[in-house]
Amino acid sequence: MQNEKIIVEEAFLSYFKKPLKPFAEVAQLFKDEAAYIKYLKKALYFTKAVIEPLGKKGMRADDAILDLASGDGQMSLALALLGYHRIILFDMDEKRLGFAKRVIQAFVPGMEVRAICASATELEGSFDVLICYQTIEHLSDEGNYSIAKRACQVEFLRKVNRSITKLCYFNAPNWSFPIDGHDTGKPFFHWLPMPVKKFLIGKKYIKCSWPGICVPVSVSFLERHLDQFKLASRYHAHDSMKEHLASRAPFDYMGGLIPAWDGGPLPWKKKLFGGLARLMGARVQNLMPVLSLVLEHRAAQDSQA
Repeated sequence: MQNEKIIVEEAFLSYFKKPLKPFAEVAQLFKDEAAYIKYLKKALYFTKAVIEPLGKKGMRADDAILDLASGDGQMSLALALLGYHRIILFDMDEKRLGFAKRVIQAFVPGMEVRAICASATELEGSFDVLICYQTIEHLSDEGNYSIAKRACQVEFLRKVNRSITKLCYFNAPNWSFPIDGHDTGKPFFHWLPMPVKKFLIGKKYIKCSWPGICVPVSVSFLERHLDQFKLASRYHAHDSMKEHLASRAPFDYMGGLIPAWDGGPLPWKKKLFGGLARLMGARVQNLMPVLSLVLEHRAAQDSQA
């Protein structure tokens, strides 16, 4: 724990150019120091995996940024610490929205954070940037942790097409990948009709890792329903394998080691995939087990040309 705390403190200073708040100053918000460090690790991860790629694609400090399914606010905290000041928390859980606002205001005193308590399918208004991290695959009209519905995804994307004016970021399990990496880990399971999946999971023939069953999406599905947008990213929202590796946070996150790249030669597998990315461009996302991509609004893209 102590070593991990030191790594997080160093990363926090490196990413946000300010020292980390001592736990004693925010102890009223977190169960213990371990929970505090875990919270910060997620914020640091989002900085590199999501926010930096969006910044390179044109997200600016004065953009209205919608953090969909914002949860406890790690993404929005990272945005606030990086100087983005028009952040909109959006979640179905009013308690988590309140917690997220308190954390952000503890780190950035005086900052006003707008919060919307609603379902993603109720999205209304106009925003510059959408961040949709591990959310679209769960969309349903029956509440949190219910079985996802394709119709709800389509309705949500219809509203995204109308409400978002600049950039969209999506992270979700890839329907095109042959392994169901989200719910069961089984080959081809996510391609089965939902009634069959419900039966197999309900009878406990197959174990599902979530209370609900998700519905993965594909690049083509997103593009089909977001005709106002154009796919802009290659490898995990970055433009190259080297850029992706250089962006990785230097600590263990959610049980998986995320080492910083030392800048040395790429292993042959990484070279191979980097070559594919150069050949396929943004289409290399079709090969990913998890989609992590940026789409640019066509009108915004034209105005920059």
